[in-house]
Amino acid sequence: FLVHLARHGAVADSESRVQFLIGNSIAYMNRHFTEKIRVETLVRLAHMSRRNFFRSFKLAAGCSPVEYLIRFRLRHSVDQLIHSDRSIAEIAASCGFYDSNFFCKKFREHYSITPGRCRAMHGLPPNPPFVTVEKPESEPEKCSGKHSRK
Repeated sequence: FLVHLARHGAVADSESRVQFLIGNSIAYMNRHFTEKIRVETLVRLAHMSRRNFFRSFKLAAGCSPVEYLIRFRLRHSVDQLIHSDRSIAEIAASCGFYDSNFFCKKFREHYSITPGRCRAMHGLPPNPPFVTVEKPESEPEKCSGKHSRK
């Protein structure tokens, strides 16, 4: 009985340790999802070899680290699409997508609708129009060539 308990207890401890170490990488991704995240950083945080990290991450999270990060960014983008008047490109950038076309492609793959359609389903225009904000007379006019959003 003691031998059985020792063997299975060691496996459980080993699995707990792996999940804990993968948890460090997941926590890092959750905190830094708006930034470029390097796999080498995640591997270092998990104190594993690259190969073991990918295998362990898939076992712990059910997907690859890249897929996890994309899904996390997409969930964050939905909130912004529904609750802000920022453009889809601005939302994509603020969620860590450096290419709005890639963002739209992944959004559609994951949710089966486009970001614009998601926004429209909540009664908002797909991409809110640009508006010009008038400057107070005391401020000198600057030539920036850009429009501001409300």
